[in-house]
Amino acid sequence: MAANVIMFGWNRSIPGREKVSGQHFGEFVEYLGGLQQKGAIQTFEIVFLDSHGGDMNGFFLIQGEPAKLDALLSTIE
Repeated sequence: MAANVIMFGWNRSIPGREKVSGQHFGEFVEYLGGLQQKGAIQTFEIVFLDSHGGDMNGFFLIQGEPAKLDALLSTIE
C-alpha cells in the first residue's frame, strides 16, 4: 500500500489572537482525528519547529493513500 503525505504548515499567531489560534489548532486536530477514524487518512503528526530564520513555525504531516489524499484535497476550497 503506497502512501503519500500532505504537509500543512503554519506561522505564528497574530498578536492578540493567540486564543483563537489555539482553538483553531484544537479543532483541526479533532478534524484530522475524525479523518483517521473514517480511514480517509492513515495517520498525522504535529511538528513544532525551533527558531530557524524562516516563517514556518510548525506543520502537520498527514499520511495516507495517494487516491484518498487526492480526494481529500479536492474537497478543500
